[in-house]
Amino acid sequence: MRLTPNEIEIIRIHINAFKESLCNRGRWNEAQEYQDIVDKLDDLLTEPDSQGRWEVEENGEMCICSECRAVFDLSLGTGCFVNGDELPLLKYCPNCGSNMNV
Repeated sequence: MRLTPNEIEIIRIHINAFKESLCNRGRWNEAQEYQDIVDKLDDLLTEPDSQGRWEVEENGEMCICSECRAVFDLSLGTGCFVNGDELPLLKYCPNCGSNMNV
């Protein structure tokens, strides 16, 4: 399972805060190691997302990610809400992180 861009951003924020606390204590070498991690996370955020699409089953109760084939039951309120065109509103697949904004 891949991390979504939102999850990567949250991790980057926490690592950056810890790095700043190391800087405030004069622990420069350790802070640089954390900066290297933040730089790698920034690279992940700028990499192109895999593009997917939601496939909604005929009964309208299930949506499937075209990339990882994860199935989400719309009737259970799993967060895969449907708009007026009967397409799920989630911008990223919660399972694989594919960009569904196509």
